[in-house]
Amino acid sequence: MGAGFLPGLIFSLMAAVATLGGILAMRLHEVRVRRQLPLFAAYAATVLITAALIHVLPKAMASGGYSLPVVGALAVGGYLAMALLGRLLSGHVRDRPASARMAAGLAPLLGIGLHSLLDGMMMATGFAASPYLGAMMAAGMVLHEFPEGLVTMALMIQAGHSAHAAALRATLAAAITTPLGFLLAWPLVGPGSAQSASAPLALTGGALIWVAVKHLAPTAMRASARTLVLPVSAGLLTVMALSLPGA
Repeated sequence: MGAGFLPGLIFSLMAAVATLGGILAMRLHEVRVRRQLPLFAAYAATVLITAALIHVLPKAMASGGYSLPVVGALAVGGYLAMALLGRLLSGHVRDRPASARMAAGLAPLLGIGLHSLLDGMMMATGFAASPYLGAMMAAGMVLHEFPEGLVTMALMIQAGHSAHAAALRATLAAAITTPLGFLLAWPLVGPGSAQSASAPLALTGGALIWVAVKHLAPTAMRASARTLVLPVSAGLLTVMALSLPGA
C-alpha cells in the first residue's frame, strides 16, 4: 500500500469527522459558531496557502524535475479547473423561483460532494509524494472541512429540508466523500514513483490556493483587520513549526 496510505487514510477520516463536527455545531449552536467562523477561516486559509507555496509546489519541482514555469502553469491550471468546475455546478441554480427551492438546494449539495471527493484525492496525491507533505496539506484541508459542514447544513435548511434530512444529506455529501476520494485516488498515485505524482502535486497546489481564496477568504474578511492578526499569525507559525529539518 505504501508508507503514506495509513496516515493518509487517517487524515481523510479526520476530515470527515471535522465535517460532521460542523454539521453538528450548526444544529446545536448556530449563532455562536457563526460568530467565530471568520477567525477559523482565516487560520485555515493561511495554512493552505502557505503550505501550497512553500511545500507542495517546491516538492512538485524537486520530485519531477520540472522547471518553475511548468510547475507554475500546472498550478494555474489546477486553480482554473477548480474555478470552472465550481462555476458550472453553481451557475445553473441561480435565479430559480421560490417553488424550486428544495430542488435547487440539491445542486450545490452535488457541488460540495464533488469538492469533498476532490479533497480526498488531493490528500492521496500529497501522501504519495511523502507522508510529511501529505500531513502538511491535510492539516489545512481538515481545518476547512469544519466550515464546509456548516455551509452544507445551512444550504439544506435554507432550501427547505428538515433538520434531520439536512444533516443526513450533508453527511453523505460532505463527509463520507473525502475518505472515498482518497481511496479512489490512491491506486492511481500511491504505488507509483515520486515522479508520477509531480504533475498532480502541482495541480493540487493550485487547487489548494483556490479552496483558500474562494471558500475561506470571503468568510475571513468579515472580521476586522485587527482580529485577523492572531489567526493569520497562528497559521504561519503552524506551517513553520511543521517545517522540520530534513522534511
